[in-house]
Amino acid sequence: MVRAGELLDDVRAKMSQEAALRIGTDELVSAADEFQQKWRYGAEQIGKGVEATAEGLRRTHDAYASTEQAFTDALNKVGQSIAQPGAAAPGATIA
Repeated sequence: MVRAGELLDDVRAKMSQEAALRIGTDELVSAADEFQQKWRYGAEQIGKGVEATAEGLRRTHDAYASTEQAFTDALNKVGQSIAQPGAAAPGATIA
């Protein structure tokens, strides 16, 4: 995802550099400028989407890692109580 954002940044930078090259009729230059402006806007919107998606994936990864760790900890507690015969399970009351 990060690489996609970097590629889009490169494209936008190169398009800005290309704007200095004015070859052809005024109509052709105008059409090329209009195309570049629209493409640049589209690339910016895609870039924002890529950034948001990458952030969402990071958050999802972190949430899964946290859940997995909590699950592992819970299983370890259960395993310890099973390994120690006569030990009360966590949260159990002895009558």
